[in-house]
Amino acid sequence: MKKISIKYVVILGLLLAVLAGSSTPGLAAINISQYSSASNKYAIAGIEQPKKFEAFFVKFQTLVAEGDKKEVANYMKYPVVVNGKETANQTKKQFIKNYDKIFTPKVKKALANQKVENLFVNAQGVMVGDGEIWFGVSTQKPERYQVIDINK
Repeated sequence: MKKISIKYVVILGLLLAVLAGSSTPGLAAINISQYSSASNKYAIAGIEQPKKFEAFFVKFQTLVAEGDKKEVANYMKYPVVVNGKETANQTKKQFIKNYDKIFTPKVKKALANQKVENLFVNAQGVMVGDGEIWFGVSTQKPERYQVIDINK
């Protein structure tokens, strides 16, 4: 049996619920568990290689803890999104210049305290803390993980 992406199953479930006039929209018409992988809690976020993502996450934590602004810049999606809005930080150089305004003590603390096994995951991505940092995956192969939003 061919595997179906969890995102497509969710969308299909919503469509079926709407078409059927279901009072409980969402996954009432489909058993989503048969499509998800117990060994990959990140599947709903489009991440196909959980061990690779977790290694990326730990490395990112270390880089931020060490204050390695230049290397952290390589992990950002541009233009940088802060508090849900695109910023003027369109390049790595601009990001590095504004690093301390973006990676506030609150953001750094949330990242430092986050245990990889307790990361929150949904279709939007992987979340640190109470949403201080969101990670996503590129659609290119091989997968490339990046920071997609910072909420300071």
